[in-house]
Amino acid sequence: RCGTGELRTRRRSKAASPRMRAAVILLLGTLAATATQQGTTIAGLNLTVVMGDTRSCFADDGQQPSYLAYTAAVNLDWAMAHSYSFAFMELPCLENASTAGDGPCAACLHPQHGARHPSWCKLLAVYFALDALRTDLCLWMDSDAYFKTVALDASHIFRHSDRAATFFCNKPYMRQGKLNAGVLALRAPAARAFLTKWWNANPGKGAFNNRHDFEQRALSKDMRHFGAQTDMIRSEILSGKDELIDHVATFRSAQRVPLARAALERRGARLLSPADFEAPLPVSVAALANRQRTALVDYSLCSARAQVYVRHPAARPLARAQPGKLLPPAFLPLAGVRQAPAALAASARSRKDPEGEAGAPRKPPLPPPFSWPVALIWLPSAKTSARTRGGIDAIGRLRQLGVPRAQLLPAVNGADPAELRALLGGRDLEHLRCRIHAKLAAKRIGVWASHMRAVDGAVASGEPLLVLEQDFAVRDPEAFRSQLSWLAANLTARSDWDMVMLGNCLEKLSRISRCRCVAACAPLSRYSLWLGDAKKPGCTHALLFSARGLRKMAESAPMREWGVLYWNMTLGVEERTRHPPCEWLSQLRLKKQEWFRILNAGHDQLLRHMIATQELVTFEAWPQLVEQRAHVGHRSYDYGSLIPEACALGAAYAAVANERALRTRYSRVIL
Repeated sequence: RCGTGELRTRRRSKAASPRMRAAVILLLGTLAATATQQGTTIAGLNLTVVMGDTRSCFADDGQQPSYLAYTAAVNLDWAMAHSYSFAFMELPCLENASTAGDGPCAACLHPQHGARHPSWCKLLAVYFALDALRTDLCLWMDSDAYFKTVALDASHIFRHSDRAATFFCNKPYMRQGKLNAGVLALRAPAARAFLTKWWNANPGKGAFNNRHDFEQRALSKDMRHFGAQTDMIRSEILSGKDELIDHVATFRSAQRVPLARAALERRGARLLSPADFEAPLPVSVAALANRQRTALVDYSLCSARAQVYVRHPAARPLARAQPGKLLPPAFLPLAGVRQAPAALAASARSRKDPEGEAGAPRKPPLPPPFSWPVALIWLPSAKTSARTRGGIDAIGRLRQLGVPRAQLLPAVNGADPAELRALLGGRDLEHLRCRIHAKLAAKRIGVWASHMRAVDGAVASGEPLLVLEQDFAVRDPEAFRSQLSWLAANLTARSDWDMVMLGNCLEKLSRISRCRCVAACAPLSRYSLWLGDAKKPGCTHALLFSARGLRKMAESAPMREWGVLYWNMTLGVEERTRHPPCEWLSQLRLKKQEWFRILNAGHDQLLRHMIATQELVTFEAWPQLVEQRAHVGHRSYDYGSLIPEACALGAAYAAVANERALRTRYSRVIL
């Protein structure tokens, strides 16, 4: 029994020896330090963005630039904006894979396993960055990958794992969790030994030196050697709501040049030239693992050299972060933020505590309190106490949040067969044999019917209505009261809106092109609030309807008939899918299963269509005022205090504000 104060041996009931106690204490301390280090900030650490290719990253005069020229320029611009280093390894062509001389070049050499494709050479490039450049963190980017926004920095990736190497799922080719090495995050010093083992692997006895899937085959076939050193995070970090990185896969190869060129034009940057870098460094492209297989050594018999172009930021990070400690906001790398306003930089440098110390934005004066009615959809649960089942605590919390007119709205229980038949005109869900299917479908129908009950009850009053679901969560009650009052005051003077989403999901920050300040739009103010034009949001946990929006919802025929339309979609779902799982299995990615996508498509998808077609004029609150409890702290669905670049002072402000938001993303939440 470990950590309970009593350690006993297996054979005899005898106290452990002092040496064993010391060993256990050391083990517990190591585990605690490891757990503390996970998710720490990367501010103050040296980070290098690394790319490599047999082609040049410079544009040739008189020729159409390749997508590599555009992506390298975009990635260099992103690295400089966050005070990171950038390195590009231009690889030589040792030999052609085909005897005709027209195949891909082998660009690096393993003395025992032979010449290898340039995809293998990324291991040497990142090892060079960790070893020769002495960087703490390394972020490899394939030639077809580029950063889409400067509003997020590399902590958006590194905070998810503290292992030597972090990969993403090989989406969309592999649905069940194979790794993709196109974007690779590495931590020193453990990454050196990991790269050595990876480079020394020989999958297929050399068959994959110049054949797809090259170095990734070693990961998929020999994961038992790498499992404790690697981690895989969901691909939504790449192409989800925040859309930090776009890895343009092979099936989208025709879009590589247009997408990368558009990204470069949005930044206002230019293509690269040798003058943008320091003098190139010659680096060997042949390496061999040492006897201990913990490091790579130069294979001097090979005279081929790669040229490495390096550029360091104008200002290095101010201090090295201690394990388990967060640097204060004064250490944000503002010096590298492109076109950062002087007032913003001075305010961030002088602020010791963004929550109210000297120099922090003051709380704005409050307008009249929020006085619109609020309907809290509530479905009692037998697993909770009588007070919680009755919703008394929830109404009390809402009134403490400055919502005096909050009332409970009994939810429609889709699990009740009689109530379900009344909603669907005598139809039921008996055709869904799997219990999990019927349970999910009943839940979606119940949510839709509850929202329509709230709309029907308020459409005759002529007042706006805030509809909340019972799983709502509020992070900062004091800021919420201020923001909600300012929002009501701002919307009262407007008549051009139908709905405001106080919280949403599935919206990509890069989609937001227009944003309007509502209150306290100052650098790093906790009371700031913006309204942005909604594009394709999802979720219905916090919807604020105007009187006009309520009438549109009540008169919408598709919304009225959504329950029957959804029931028609569920017909034959088990026949159309292959072997649908009938139980929740932790090892399955249920959200990628076809049956889950069909049954989980609630009426928010119809709302999404009405928003996209401007049938409902909708705005979104940034940062989000209300969140779903299950999404708080989630890797992919937690927006926290993130804001789009279009809000406030543009990209420079968003970079600083989102850095702080990521630091406090997993802080204590008041529900």
